[in-house]
Amino acid sequence: MIDNKLNTSKTIVFFDDHCYLCSNSVRFLLKADRGKKLLFSGISNPKYEIPETFSDSDSIIVYKNAQWFDRSKAVEEILKSLGGVFVLFRIFAFIPKKWKDRLYDKTARNRYIWFGRRNFCNSESSKYKDRFI
Repeated sequence: MIDNKLNTSKTIVFFDDHCYLCSNSVRFLLKADRGKKLLFSGISNPKYEIPETFSDSDSIIVYKNAQWFDRSKAVEEILKSLGGVFVLFRIFAFIPKKWKDRLYDKTARNRYIWFGRRNFCNSESSKYKDRFI
Protein backbone atom coordinates (compact mmCIF):
# COMPACT_ATOMS: atom_id res chain seq x y z
CA MET A 1 0.00 0.00 0.00
CA ILE A 2 0.93 3.63 -0.28
CA ASP A 3 2.98 5.02 2.58
CA ASN A 4 0.55 6.53 5.12
CA LYS A 5 2.82 9.57 5.53
CA LEU A 6 2.22 10.50 1.89
CA ASN A 7 0.03 13.49 1.16
CA THR A 8 -2.80 11.61 -0.52
CA SER A 9 -4.82 14.73 -1.29
CA LYS A 10 -2.77 14.92 -4.48
CA THR A 11 -3.00 12.69 -7.52
CA ILE A 12 -0.01 10.38 -7.73
CA VAL A 13 1.14 9.33 -11.20
CA PHE A 14 3.26 6.17 -11.41
CA PHE A 15 5.02 5.97 -14.77
CA ASP A 16 7.57 3.85 -16.62
CA ASP A 17 10.74 5.76 -15.87
CA HIS A 18 12.65 3.97 -18.65
CA CYS A 19 10.29 5.03 -21.43
CA TYR A 20 10.93 8.19 -23.48
CA LEU A 21 7.21 8.66 -24.17
CA CYS A 22 6.37 8.35 -20.47
CA SER A 23 9.19 10.62 -19.31
CA ASN A 24 8.32 13.26 -21.90
CA SER A 25 4.66 13.04 -20.85
CA VAL A 26 5.72 13.63 -17.24
CA ARG A 27 7.77 16.65 -18.33
CA PHE A 28 4.70 18.03 -20.11
CA LEU A 29 2.49 17.38 -17.06
CA LEU A 30 4.97 19.11 -14.75
CA LYS A 31 4.70 22.27 -16.84
CA ALA A 32 0.92 22.01 -17.33
CA ASP A 33 0.16 21.36 -13.65
CA ARG A 34 0.38 24.92 -12.37
CA GLY A 35 -1.67 24.06 -9.29
CA LYS A 36 0.84 21.35 -8.31
CA LYS A 37 -1.94 18.78 -7.93
CA LEU A 38 0.16 15.93 -9.32
CA LEU A 39 3.03 14.00 -7.75
CA PHE A 40 5.16 11.52 -9.70
CA SER A 41 7.01 8.29 -9.07
CA GLY A 42 8.67 5.71 -11.24
CA ILE A 43 6.53 2.61 -11.43
CA SER A 44 9.50 0.51 -10.33
CA ASN A 45 10.06 2.58 -7.18
CA PRO A 46 10.36 -0.01 -4.39
CA LYS A 47 9.14 2.56 -1.84
CA TYR A 48 5.52 2.12 -2.97
CA GLU A 49 3.60 -1.09 -3.38
CA ILE A 50 1.20 -1.06 -6.30
CA PRO A 51 -1.72 -3.51 -5.97
CA GLU A 52 -1.18 -6.88 -7.62
CA THR A 53 -4.04 -6.27 -10.05
CA PHE A 54 -1.84 -3.63 -11.68
CA SER A 55 1.56 -5.32 -11.21
CA ASP A 56 1.62 -6.81 -14.73
CA SER A 57 0.13 -3.68 -16.22
CA ASP A 58 1.96 -2.13 -19.13
CA SER A 59 0.44 1.13 -18.10
CA ILE A 60 0.56 4.39 -16.30
CA ILE A 61 -1.03 3.98 -12.89
CA VAL A 62 -2.75 6.71 -10.91
CA TYR A 63 -3.58 6.82 -7.20
CA LYS A 64 -6.26 9.39 -6.40
CA ASN A 65 -8.67 9.67 -3.48
CA ALA A 66 -7.61 6.24 -2.18
CA GLN A 67 -8.44 4.60 -5.54
CA TRP A 68 -6.22 3.09 -8.22
CA PHE A 69 -6.64 3.67 -11.97
CA ASP A 70 -4.76 2.42 -15.02
CA ARG A 71 -4.81 2.71 -18.80
CA SER A 72 -7.28 5.20 -20.28
CA LYS A 73 -9.00 5.76 -16.93
CA ALA A 74 -5.67 6.87 -15.44
CA VAL A 75 -5.26 9.41 -18.25
CA GLU A 76 -8.79 10.70 -17.61
CA GLU A 77 -8.05 11.13 -13.90
CA ILE A 78 -4.86 13.06 -14.68
CA LEU A 79 -6.78 15.40 -17.01
CA LYS A 80 -9.49 15.91 -14.38
CA SER A 81 -6.83 16.79 -11.82
CA LEU A 82 -5.26 19.34 -14.16
CA GLY A 83 -8.60 21.06 -14.78
CA GLY A 84 -8.61 24.21 -16.90
CA VAL A 85 -8.44 23.69 -20.64
CA PHE A 86 -7.83 19.96 -20.09
CA VAL A 87 -11.48 19.59 -19.11
CA LEU A 88 -12.22 19.84 -22.84
CA PHE A 89 -10.75 16.36 -23.24
CA ARG A 90 -13.76 15.01 -21.34
CA ILE A 91 -15.45 14.85 -24.74
CA PHE A 92 -13.59 11.55 -25.13
CA ALA A 93 -15.75 10.16 -22.31
CA PHE A 94 -18.30 9.34 -24.99
CA ILE A 95 -15.88 6.90 -26.62
CA PRO A 96 -16.36 3.41 -25.15
CA LYS A 97 -13.72 2.54 -22.54
CA LYS A 98 -12.98 -0.69 -24.40
CA TRP A 99 -11.91 1.28 -27.50
CA LYS A 100 -9.83 3.75 -25.51
CA ASP A 101 -8.11 0.91 -23.65
CA ARG A 102 -7.33 -0.88 -26.94
CA LEU A 103 -5.65 2.23 -28.30
CA TYR A 104 -3.83 2.72 -24.99
CA ASP A 105 -2.69 -0.93 -24.93
CA LYS A 106 -1.38 -0.77 -28.51
CA THR A 107 0.62 2.34 -27.69
CA ALA A 108 1.89 0.86 -24.40
CA ARG A 109 3.00 -2.38 -26.09
CA ASN A 110 4.90 -0.52 -28.80
CA ARG A 111 6.21 2.47 -26.83
CA TYR A 112 9.82 1.27 -26.73
CA ILE A 113 9.79 0.51 -30.46
CA TRP A 114 8.15 3.78 -31.44
CA PHE A 115 9.74 6.16 -28.92
CA GLY A 116 12.78 4.36 -27.48
CA ARG A 117 13.98 3.21 -24.08
CA ARG A 118 16.46 4.75 -21.69
CA ASN A 119 18.40 3.12 -18.87
CA PHE A 120 17.65 5.89 -16.40
CA CYS A 121 15.07 8.53 -15.68
CA ASN A 122 16.12 12.13 -16.14
CA SER A 123 12.68 13.71 -15.66
CA GLU A 124 13.66 14.94 -12.23
CA SER A 125 15.24 18.32 -12.82
CA SER A 126 16.08 20.29 -9.70
CA LYS A 127 13.23 22.68 -10.50
CA TYR A 128 10.67 19.88 -10.00
CA LYS A 129 12.44 17.77 -7.38
CA ASP A 130 9.61 18.36 -4.85
CA ARG A 131 7.08 16.83 -7.28
CA PHE A 132 8.74 13.38 -7.26
CA ILE A 133 8.13 10.99 -4.41
